[in-house]
Amino acid sequence: MKRILIAMAVCLACCFTTAQAQFKFGLKGGLNVSSVRLNSSVFDGSNRAGFHVGPTLEFTLPLGWLGLEISALYDTYKVAMEGVDENGNLTKPSSTLRYVDVPLNVNAGFGLGSFAKIFISTGPQIAFSLGDSKILDYKYDLKNSLFSWNAGLNVRLFKHYQVGYTYNVGIGNTAELSVKDVNPLKLSEKLKNSTHKITLSYYF
Repeated sequence: MKRILIAMAVCLACCFTTAQAQFKFGLKGGLNVSSVRLNSSVFDGSNRAGFHVGPTLEFTLPLGWLGLEISALYDTYKVAMEGVDENGNLTKPSSTLRYVDVPLNVNAGFGLGSFAKIFISTGPQIAFSLGDSKILDYKYDLKNSLFSWNAGLNVRLFKHYQVGYTYNVGIGNTAELSVKDVNPLKLSEKLKNSTHKITLSYYF
């Protein structure tokens, strides 16, 4: 994880030291739709909505069509699971996972005059957990930091407004859930989370 942070810092340093690079500060927010994947069929994950909001900083390199963007986003993910309790009753508990996400995306695209700009973006993301949670009244081991990858399509309008879609795919497990009190089963679940994001941004 330290190597990833160092690499992100180096990329930012390169932008700051590029004399002709331009930067814009902005704010973004939007909707998250999480897709939960589990390693067994004991529980069934389902899609749930959350949101993200926070500041962003965009660097445009002298090439014009290439840029770099880093953000710090407060992110929530709603995780819901269906299962059976120790009495055989169907349960549908849910939990809200909270993170600070730090995506670092490379943007590449082209402009349509002063009216619009269309570009694709991709890059790594690190998420830092803001606390633990429970599912089915059992604590599970939630990782303090997560690594994932973004890929998206964005449209900039009138140089200030932007709408975009991003698919964030988790690399590694989001959490591990161990349920040992359900007799006679001893369950061990690994949870992976991928997210669809719709974002609205304003750049000053």
